[in-house]
Amino acid sequence: NPTSRVTIVTPTSSKKVRVHSVMTAQAGDTTTLANWYFGSGASEVTDTTKAIAIFVSDLQDAASNNISWGTSGPLGAADEVVSIKNGASITVNWLIVYSEE
Repeated sequence: NPTSRVTIVTPTSSKKVRVHSVMTAQAGDTTTLANWYFGSGASEVTDTTKAIAIFVSDLQDAASNNISWGTSGPLGAADEVVSIKNGASITVNWLIVYSEE
């Protein structure tokens, strides 16, 4: 179910994930949110300090969204996963560029 949290990246044991960029692209007419965040909570609002990016997308105005931080992107805690959750049950493609520290 795309409206449930999905783990996108699980770091190597004792490592932290540094996010360099994220992108989402949807294939449906429904306006929806794509929430990127650190951790396995139900959503980024569980702990707003864990938010990475929140995109609003729809086919008419913004079918794809991306943000790039380069080497100074958000850094998760050791062993913390990166999650994504969609606001509607539609097909969303995603891409993440990251490194482990």
